[in-house]
Amino acid sequence: MDIEEARAWAASPAVQRYLEQIDSGADAAMDTARSTQSSMRLFPGSVLAEYRRTSDNLDRAGGDFNAAFNQVTLGRARDGRAALAAYRDYVGALILLEAQNVRFEAYVRANVIELATRFIDASITITVRLRRRFRDVEAQLRQLQRDLPRLRREIPEAEAQRVLNVMIAGVSLLLPEVTIGAAVVIAASTFTVQILVDNALGPNRAGVSGVANNAVGGIVSVPRRIPAPWRAFGGAATALISFVQDNGEIADGHRNLRTAMRTIESLMAEMPRLIRALRTGVDDIEAAQSLLEGAVRSARSAADTYRARESEYRALERELAALR
Repeated sequence: MDIEEARAWAASPAVQRYLEQIDSGADAAMDTARSTQSSMRLFPGSVLAEYRRTSDNLDRAGGDFNAAFNQVTLGRARDGRAALAAYRDYVGALILLEAQNVRFEAYVRANVIELATRFIDASITITVRLRRRFRDVEAQLRQLQRDLPRLRREIPEAEAQRVLNVMIAGVSLLLPEVTIGAAVVIAASTFTVQILVDNALGPNRAGVSGVANNAVGGIVSVPRRIPAPWRAFGGAATALISFVQDNGEIADGHRNLRTAMRTIESLMAEMPRLIRALRTGVDDIEAAQSLLEGAVRSARSAADTYRARESEYRALERELAALR
């Protein structure tokens, strides 16, 4: 192919139309990428860096193709193979960027970063506040766990023995659940916006739920577990309080019993308040998680509607492949 043939080929309406199509697609994709990236200030740095590399790759691939195509139009290329290879890379880079544009635009519109941040902040704040209160209750229960067996040895009356045994059982049932609340710690290194977003963007459809459940599953499980042991404790405490009220002389003669009763009465006042705070806190955590997961589903649904325009961009390949 001499230079005149090359120029005539490059100026043909079909080739010009195909070039305009790919260049228009690339320009639009780059404009969308720049606009979307400017809205991703709060996204993890690694996610934004990956997106920028994809747009940079398209820019580079477009330059490589233009250089190879110019070799054809100047008659310096013996055939179209180099331009064909460069064009295929150009199309591949464009399709990848278009797909990422749709994906990240969807996540920006769904406010995924803001909702992930809100979910993490709520989870940590609520968990820390509840853990402090659970630890206070745990300390009182452990004190009772030490004091009640001692009182059982000190007070031989049969009825006292019975109510103390029931009280000891109530403490033993409630303490493990309170200990869970007191021990819950959200590991900051495994519960970050970076990790949540990486899982949201990843192929695992349960990614966000998995990270969330690992982080807050401990505290979220407590409201379902604590009512039964609390009822057992409350029933035992009521029985012991009634016994002491009916047998004032026993309480008057045992300072340790009076101390234990003050602890029990304190727990009877605090536990209902703590359980209400727990339910409210867990509701808030679950609501924040639900909003985040809904946003991720919405974003994924929008991203899944993307259909590559690959067939529109492949027409020029036939022209390049036919060059001899």
